[in-house]
Amino acid sequence: MRMLKNLLKIPGRYLFRKIYNPPHYTGLKFLSKFGFDIYVLSPFWFFIQNRKRFIPYLKLRMQGFNPKVVFVTVEGDRRFQHLLRVAEKNSHEVSYFELPIQCFHIENVIFDPFNYEYAKRLGMKHRYVNNFERYFHPDNEENRNIYRKRVRLTFRIISTLIHPDLVISGSSFDSYVVELIVVAREMGVKWATCEREGTHSIGTAVGCGQIWKQYRAAEVDYVFTANDLHQQAYEIAAETSRTLKKIQIVGELRSDMWHPNFYKFNDLRYQEWNKFKKKILFLTFGEKNYIEPMVFPNIKSDWLPLLRSCEKEFLDFAKENPDILLFYKMGHVQDFHREFIDETVRLGLKNIVALDRQFPCEELIHYCDLIFGFQSTATIEAMFTDKPLFYLYWNIGADVNPDYDIMPLHKSGAVEVLDSPERMTSLLKLWNEGHYTVPPEQIAGRKTCREYYFVQPDGHVAERFLEVVKEVVGAPEPLRQSILSEVATK
Repeated sequence: MRMLKNLLKIPGRYLFRKIYNPPHYTGLKFLSKFGFDIYVLSPFWFFIQNRKRFIPYLKLRMQGFNPKVVFVTVEGDRRFQHLLRVAEKNSHEVSYFELPIQCFHIENVIFDPFNYEYAKRLGMKHRYVNNFERYFHPDNEENRNIYRKRVRLTFRIISTLIHPDLVISGSSFDSYVVELIVVAREMGVKWATCEREGTHSIGTAVGCGQIWKQYRAAEVDYVFTANDLHQQAYEIAAETSRTLKKIQIVGELRSDMWHPNFYKFNDLRYQEWNKFKKKILFLTFGEKNYIEPMVFPNIKSDWLPLLRSCEKEFLDFAKENPDILLFYKMGHVQDFHREFIDETVRLGLKNIVALDRQFPCEELIHYCDLIFGFQSTATIEAMFTDKPLFYLYWNIGADVNPDYDIMPLHKSGAVEVLDSPERMTSLLKLWNEGHYTVPPEQIAGRKTCREYYFVQPDGHVAERFLEVVKEVVGAPEPLRQSILSEVATK
């Protein structure tokens, strides 16, 4: 394959990619076990991922329809996987195909500018950061053209066989998506973005809007958002956009998954966890989450004092209550705190379980009896339940405006505010003894708060989203008769 790449030269350079963990159904996994390097054509992944979607599409063609086609970019994005499932059940006028981002990746590159800035701040000048600067930095237009050649070839091969009318991405900010959008627009394909949650503060909306403007995140045709704050961020980013036609609030696709019919509880570890009397969920956070330096350059403080004091309380509680299970749930890469996890191992605490972002958080929320949260989306998600929800709120830096820089959940009336480690200790004891109940006014406050951050979270956001997509792409048209048929008719 390496020789073939050399023979093909430029096409090989841009169309072939190395596969480290090929899917078992491709037959390539067998070869990889014996140490072979597996290289495949990038468009190959499009046809593999959509092998079950071609038949319904061809049936529509055989019935005399020329269906509108929507590509959805998916790479472990559970929101869009959910959208595709709903589309396969309910959509008969539009054909949906998954456009795997693996087709367009360059290996060993940081794609998200936020992670790039975070890596720079930590002094991580390794090849991931250097490759971002080489291929994607806004100042390097000439180098980005190198990447566009690969994208253009791959996208042309795919769209020649199935002509897309619209592409929907989960972000228009990640650098490779920005370049994808440029190529798609060159080919006359419309692009829409459905950016992630939007559970952020007023300050984050303003700051992100300015950064998105810098990184051309609004150079799309349509933007679908979760709430007013989310819309505000894109309105700022769109001030210099030459393409944006519409920004529309449709709600958050993920909120459909926060309803009980989505819970699977298939993980075998639940059998072991069921042995514990009670379960606590701690939604942990990173030192600069929600006040990233890229958005808030003037905020020098961080969350480490709050986090360390929380962890100390949890360690003490776990040692005194071995029959109560504590989940240490990480939602971001930056949430991984080696010191705390190592300490639990050193102390032999079997009742503290660390889980990364791959484990579904909505299951844990409904599985546990008590939830501790701070500023994460999962804290809002927990407001869909009537369970005790304790909000950690002390050691907030003097340079942080709690009403502007972060979400003012301490004023929402939807949570039990813990303003000191002592209050955390006393309420934990009260809850453990069975004397804590959620006040009725908190239940009412949760409904108001969750509907502010997620518009109409009724479990049917995906269905409404698909209706909006139909309006964007228009009605399907009958297949045009061939010229010979037209001549024969005359």
